Amino acid sequence: DINGATIAGDTTIIAESASIDAFGGVGVSDANNNDKILVLVSYYQPPAGSVCTTTGGNPLDCAIGIKNNFTPEGNTATLLYAPNGPASFKNNADFDGAVYANDIVLKNNMNLVYDDRVEQIVGFGPVTLETESWVEM
Repeated sequence: DINGATIAGDTTIIAESASIDAFGGVGVSDANNNDKILVLVSYYQPPAGSVCTTTGGNPLDCAIGIKNNFTPEGNTATLLYAPNGPASFKNNADFDGAVYANDIVLKNNMNLVYDDRVEQIVGFGPVTLETESWVEM
């Protein structure tokens, strides 16, 4: 639950088996005017029959659920990654970055501009981790 959280620097939040609930919005402070990266990752897969909607009150049906004023400001590149479940946005989602999800549900004023800085996030862009050698100790 990151409702109403304010983030002032690089931040990564990973939810292995739970949804990310931001139904109260999330802000990113731009006080220092430095480049920032915000990454929200959810590997949550809602149970069969779940319906992720934009009507609110159902964050457990979405891998990532955002409602009301998701507006990372200034120099913030944002990556929302939910490969196993849907991401939902309602009311004024306005950010630079990328969304990768099993499904994307939108309502009311979403403005997303791709920001290539998300490509530097390991595993998302061309930067990946590979096992080059195994050493038995």
